[in-house]
Amino acid sequence: GVYHNTALVFDGSAELAGFYRKMHIPDDPGFYEKYYFIPGDADEPGFHPIATSIGKLGVLVCWDQWYPEAARLMALADADILIYP
Repeated sequence: GVYHNTALVFDGSAELAGFYRKMHIPDDPGFYEKYYFIPGDADEPGFHPIATSIGKLGVLVCWDQWYPEAARLMALADADILIYP
């Protein structure tokens, strides 16, 4: 199967506001995610903030925190806050 490490964002209701699929898959000793996760493949791939009632959330997942271009691209896309669940 194909699996993505995905964060879902809900905004005050049961409706999905958006999602983000982790782009950077670690390949380091002790981190074997490449054997069961693949990089994100959303309809519009890339780094896009999710609009919510509290602002635009730049949601990035786990290992993405070690790549500064992910945060930079979210900031350039007008994210109000970065979140790394």
